[in-house]
Amino acid sequence: MSASQVSSRSNRKQIVVTGIPTVSAMPVVNIYPNPSKDIVTIALSQPEDAIITLNNVLGQTIYTDKLNSDEKVKQLNLSEVKDGVY
Repeated sequence: MSASQVSSRSNRKQIVVTGIPTVSAMPVVNIYPNPSKDIVTIALSQPEDAIITLNNVLGQTIYTDKLNSDEKVKQLNLSEVKDGVY
């Protein structure tokens, strides 16, 4: 048997694709103005149920609110929140 007649299957690999998971796009979130004094606006690119949580630099929750699926924009009155970094 000559070298040109040798057939090898050791370098072959069969790839079977069983499915590709669907990845849903996350909504874009815009929060403005930054920095803010009293009113902060949160705007989503698409309506979605969400919980809004404001934490200080220590990780303590300062403010919590809900965003309903029929809302794309929510204004938060943070005039009662102390000045700081959140």
